[in-house]
Amino acid sequence: DAEGHFNVYPWGDPIPDPVGASFKFTDNQKWGTVYVYAFNGNVAMTGDWPGSVCTVSETNGYGETVYTITVPAGATGVVLSNGNGSQTVDITNFNVQGYYTKAGDKDGSGHLNVYTW
Repeated sequence: DAEGHFNVYPWGDPIPDPVGASFKFTDNQKWGTVYVYAFNGNVAMTGDWPGSVCTVSETNGYGETVYTITVPAGATGVVLSNGNGSQTVDITNFNVQGYYTKAGDKDGSGHLNVYTW
């Protein structure tokens, strides 16, 4: 170029972004450790159950831990859990800022319902 730098030209197909989406999850159940299990049909995308450990993102104004959940590209749903029996319903909408649960609010299978924020 005019500054003496080499020009770079791509070839082949672009590499797909390994991250499909992300959203936040408030650990208001005080699990302490949150796991994300991502799937597409019967295919596990974050390893065997309970999935991958999430890293802490921040603490909200209520003193609750908030995690950033990274959804792999191609995943159609995720389940969040404590890895030891307590889990959310399937989450299939990744186009929200975040989710939280309410104590005792469960579906017919005993999984915690989630609410957006």
